[in-house]
Amino acid sequence: MTATLGQTVEPESNSADALVRLDAVSKVFGKGDDQHRALSDVDLDIRRGEIFAVIGYSGAGKSTLVRLINGLERVSSGTVTVDGVDITSLSGKPLRAIRRRIGMIFQQFNLMRSRTVFGNVAYPLQLAGLSRAEQEDRVAELLSFVGLLDKAWAYPEELSGGQKQRVGIARALASEPDLLLADESTSALDPETTRDVLALLRRVNEELGITIVVITHEMDVVRTIADRVAVLDAGRVVEVGAVRDILGAPQAETTQRFVAATVGNRPDAGRLQQLRDTYDDTLVTVAVSDERAFGSVLSAAARDHGVDFEIVYGGITDLKHESLGSFTLALRGPDAGVRATVEALNAAGIVEGTKR
Repeated sequence: MTATLGQTVEPESNSADALVRLDAVSKVFGKGDDQHRALSDVDLDIRRGEIFAVIGYSGAGKSTLVRLINGLERVSSGTVTVDGVDITSLSGKPLRAIRRRIGMIFQQFNLMRSRTVFGNVAYPLQLAGLSRAEQEDRVAELLSFVGLLDKAWAYPEELSGGQKQRVGIARALASEPDLLLADESTSALDPETTRDVLALLRRVNEELGITIVVITHEMDVVRTIADRVAVLDAGRVVEVGAVRDILGAPQAETTQRFVAATVGNRPDAGRLQQLRDTYDDTLVTVAVSDERAFGSVLSAAARDHGVDFEIVYGGITDLKHESLGSFTLALRGPDAGVRATVEALNAAGIVEGTKR
C-alpha cells in the first residue's frame, strides 16, 4: 500500500510476497528468417516493497522486459503477473487500469517541452479526471517531495538534466503507483547528479513503500540502491539474488565481468599470476562483511601461529545498507602455522580460496 508523502512505511513482513512474477516468459520479434528472440524462458519474482535491479549489456533484453511488465508488449509464451493479475490476457480498459498503477521513469526524461513543470506533473492527473484544486494540491506535494517546488512554472529547457529527471519522478508518482519502473534513468546524468537521483529513488522506496524495478547496465547503480539483482545475458537470466551475494561471489561469467569492472577488489587471473610470481607465500582471498571481526580473527590467528601477513590486493565496497570487502593476503611462516591460520579464517567463514 502506498503511503502519504513523507510518511515512513515499514518493510513488508512476508519477503516472498511477489508483486510481479514472470513465469517461463519468452519474447520473439519478427517471423521466419527475420526472427529475433529477445527473451528466453525468464523466471523472476519481484517482491513487494523492494528495489529490484535488472542488469545486462546492450542487447541483453532489459528494455523488452520492462515493456512486458507494463503491458506495452505481449509475451510470445509464458505469463506476466502483476499483483496477482495475469496481464498477458488483458487488453483495453482492464490493461489500462493496471498500467495506471505502474509509474515509468525514462532515460531521456520524456517531458513535454510545451508544458511547464507543473503542467508535466499534472498531466496524468488531468487524464484521471481530478479537479483543478486537486491537481494543484497533488502537484505541490510532489514537487516539494522532489525538491522542485520553486521550478513549478519553469519549462523543461530551463532545467538541468538532474532537475528534468526529478520532474520525471514526480510525474511518475502522480497516480500513486504500486510499482515504479526506472529504465536506464541515470545513464544520461553525470556522477554527482546520478547520486542525487538514486538517493531520491531510495526515498521513494523507503518513505512511500513503492516497489522499484531499476533497469541498468551500471553495477554502481545496483550496489548503491538495489536489494536484489537479476543478471540478463542474451535474453536469459544467468544469475539472480541478493546484491551482497551476487557481488560477493558472482557465478556467471557475465556477472563476473560486471563485478570486476565495478568493484575491483578481486584480482583477475592475470593479476593473480603476478601476485604469485611476486610473493613466495600462501595467497588467501577472504570476503569481509565486518572489518573489525576480520582484523581481530586475522591478528589473533597470525600471532598464535607465528605467521606474518600482508594485504596485497583488495578493498571495501559500499552497498545500500552495508559494506562488502575482499582482500587477498600473503601469509608467510611455518607450514603448520599457515595452515592453522587459514583454518582459523575458514572457521570464521571468510576464506574464499587458497593458493600457494
